[in-house]
Amino acid sequence: MRTFTAALATVGLTLVAAPCFAQEFSNQKDLAVSVDRLFGFHFSHLDRDTPNTDFDASSFQLGWRGRTLTPFEVPRAAIDYFVIDHLSIGGAIGIGSYGGDADGSDFLFAPRVGYVWNLADWAAFWLRGGLTFHTQSQPNEHGFAFTADPTFVLSPAQHVGFLLGFSFDQDLVGKTDAGPGPDQNQHYRDFAIVQAGMLVWF
Repeated sequence: MRTFTAALATVGLTLVAAPCFAQEFSNQKDLAVSVDRLFGFHFSHLDRDTPNTDFDASSFQLGWRGRTLTPFEVPRAAIDYFVIDHLSIGGAIGIGSYGGDADGSDFLFAPRVGYVWNLADWAAFWLRGGLTFHTQSQPNEHGFAFTADPTFVLSPAQHVGFLLGFSFDQDLVGKTDAGPGPDQNQHYRDFAIVQAGMLVWF
């Protein structure tokens, strides 16, 4: 119990003291390197033309794991550069693999732009959005989606932050080769809450 109380007190003091030593995020020429979507609760949807498929699922994600319903649940590494104060351009790359009856892998690339509103020396709101291209090897499929990441940046120390927010991904176009005949139209949608990651900036 004492250990838990001491840990809780340490976290509390860190958050209270953060404004004293954290440097404001999103200055011009800042380079942010992050690991996104390490943790989150996902609500996913899949629809496919033939055979007619309309499927919903929910899941909890913690770190890299096996096959998921949508490719958007894959954690990713990202780089963002602030071209002027508060305005960023960048992108993320995600890679996943899975085994079992059908070994395969996922790959996605997500260029994006973002804008930051600083709420305090230690807190900011970062609205990021862009497009995500994703592929999967088994079955062979690919898609092109709209992506939005409204995220809070909480900085307990200089140049270090934790990301906490939401994410939304919706396929605009998608195809899958899931059987004989021509490729089929397919679309994924994913909405996640308590979406978490980590960030450093220079």
